[in-house]
Amino acid sequence: MYNATNSAGSAGVRKVTVPELLARKRTLGAPPIAMVTAYDFTMARLIDEGGADMILVGDSLGMVVQGLANTIPVTLDEICYHGRAVARGTTRAHITGDMPFMTYQVSPTQAVESAGKLFKDRKHLVLTDTLGHVLASCVRPANAADGPAVIVFWDEAADQMQSM
Repeated sequence: MYNATNSAGSAGVRKVTVPELLARKRTLGAPPIAMVTAYDFTMARLIDEGGADMILVGDSLGMVVQGLANTIPVTLDEICYHGRAVARGTTRAHITGDMPFMTYQVSPTQAVESAGKLFKDRKHLVLTDTLGHVLASCVRPANAADGPAVIVFWDEAADQMQSM
């Protein structure tokens, strides 16, 4: 389990892709998508071996790992650091990462630069917006930069709609 590479036991294992996730989301009766949070190699390896489709490296690491009162002080570099550890422990799951507070709100250019950093560091990209702001202006630039982009909105309205 603690092999430094993620190739142990990965023969024939295929990465979960964004198109595959979107197809499952749109198909009635498709298996639900399982997404679990991890911040390190060991937990990522356990989650990946357990069959989760997605692993989130969330800005909640500020509270869970660092003991902060909230997520606001978490930086993009910290998300990238933990994302690299998670990537080393993953052979199948699609890794997603939060864009912390003030890493995308200033402008679409800033959002694309931050997204590019996540993509470069981990080769996977999800822009998550925990405040419910519209990131639509960033979708086209991120896709134009040839990064596989998924936009996830985590606001109360979306949560309520999901539970209906």
